[in-house]
Amino acid sequence: MSGRNFFPALAALLVAGCVQGGAGPTPPVITAQGFDIAEAREALPGAMGDVRLRFEVPDKMDASWITEGTFRADLAKALDKDLFRQFGLAQRPYSQSDVTINFRNYVNEKLTDLGAYRIDIEVTDHRGRSASGQVLINIQGANDSATASAAEVLGTVVATGDFALRRIGPGGVSGAEPFGITWRTIDPIKVTIRIKASSDGATKIARLDPNDFQRAQTRAELVEIVDRCISADAIDFDTANAAATGQVLAVRNEDQHFILKASASETFLTDAGTTVVVTGRYKY
Repeated sequence: MSGRNFFPALAALLVAGCVQGGAGPTPPVITAQGFDIAEAREALPGAMGDVRLRFEVPDKMDASWITEGTFRADLAKALDKDLFRQFGLAQRPYSQSDVTINFRNYVNEKLTDLGAYRIDIEVTDHRGRSASGQVLINIQGANDSATASAAEVLGTVVATGDFALRRIGPGGVSGAEPFGITWRTIDPIKVTIRIKASSDGATKIARLDPNDFQRAQTRAELVEIVDRCISADAIDFDTANAAATGQVLAVRNEDQHFILKASASETFLTDAGTTVVVTGRYKY
């Protein structure tokens, strides 16, 4: 190559290299895990299941703002460890490139009044590029349809929601109040729990066939399944190593009928004792 042609060619290569290098990592991306972010998540007070969002930030996280009502916090720069617990984080996510947060604890502890809520999220990387989104939460009462006639209620499609039942050591079972149930651990190895009606709680509990959860498509079908099953004083099942997955229970609490299906269970040790968490879906 002649000297006359060399420098223009070199300049062209340098420009091409700068454009390609300037593109850099892609901007942040927010992805819902296991649910449609465009649809509201529904649950009874204190009974929300997992609500996970994944933040992919190739150029490292600089800020992660969570806003709900008067609450506003930058998780990337927060120092409050309890804030990390509320959003399912083990540590501050500053400068991380792949982060998953879980709104379950925040919703169950902070959004306790019936109504619709919106949680706004904005994630920014070290280049100042950002992604935003929102999570819609609907906290419902067990008797939202009480004003409808009996015929209308029984003919309607069942309502559904997520539940998250948790017991830490000898404490009470959080998230169980709408169902009127409680439990205690009777085997520490398999972490077998014995579920019973709480004091002044459920008037009926029973173990169902897993197919009954799918069969209950209308309120009439759900009521018939719960009313016809044989009541039990207590129900035992293991929870260690996700052993409770697929368990289906019928519960009647006052005039409300429920069918609960566990989708996961986990156990772990804490300073306060063994923690047992059972999550899943319910129909009512």
